[in-house]
Amino acid sequence: MSETTGYNGWTNYETWLVALWLNNDRLTYEALEAIKAESGSVRGKAEQLEELVQELYEFEPVSLIADFVNAALGRVNWVEIVTAE
Repeated sequence: MSETTGYNGWTNYETWLVALWLNNDRLTYEALEAIKAESGSVRGKAEQLEELVQELYEFEPVSLIADFVNAALGRVNWVEIVTAE
């Protein structure tokens, strides 16, 4: 896996993994689809989705796990997820 080729058709592993989880749970899928259907900019929708995911998967503010999760979420291409068919 490399940055130039992506992962399973997505920008990277992190983006693929978040999209996979969002699309395979009824509640998160419906939330994602609602965000995609809203009017507004793609960037705004991407930011809204990122905030939703961060709220859903909150960890203790200072911990090793939180640092790993935040690092991984920082690599997610949120725009790609909200523009995916």
